[in-house]
Amino acid sequence: MGAPPPPRGGRPHGLCLGFSSAADGPMERRPAGTVPAGRPAVRAGPPSQQPQRRTMEFLSWSPDYDLPHPLINAQHQALLAALNAFAAATAADSEADPTETLVFLTKYTAEHFKDEERLMAQANYPHLAEHRAEHVALFEEVEDRVQAFIIDGDATGLLDFLRAWLLEHIGGADRQLAAYLFDHT
Repeated sequence: MGAPPPPRGGRPHGLCLGFSSAADGPMERRPAGTVPAGRPAVRAGPPSQQPQRRTMEFLSWSPDYDLPHPLINAQHQALLAALNAFAAATAADSEADPTETLVFLTKYTAEHFKDEERLMAQANYPHLAEHRAEHVALFEEVEDRVQAFIIDGDATGLLDFLRAWLLEHIGGADRQLAAYLFDHT
């Protein structure tokens, strides 16, 4: 049995996710105007000469998601934007590298979790252990789903999982945390 075919963009299998920190160094970026291996380049020109592309958000921010903590709120909006970038990168006509956007999404999520856990510790949040356990469980589930995406190239299950998780986490554990922080800090 041979190795599975490489994912879109020619990236190697075995993408490793997990908790990282700013101490790990900045994410690698390609020079402007370059595209991943195996991707066609887009010709530059005035907007009227550019191919028309539909831009539809995978998930739109709603005021219902607002929490009474500015940092957590801003990070949730950034997570939603990163999820939308990953969804857009998986579209058949996309020139973006879905692996690159997925790595950014997972690294940003890990940083968000660290920030939440720091805030919880500083405020002596009584549900810190449970909330941290949710974070760990999410990363374990994401690891499995990312590996499936890398092998089969179908992002549907991963996208649906991430959308459901983000909305559930914002509306549940993070809403409870933000209310506690609002009352105790």
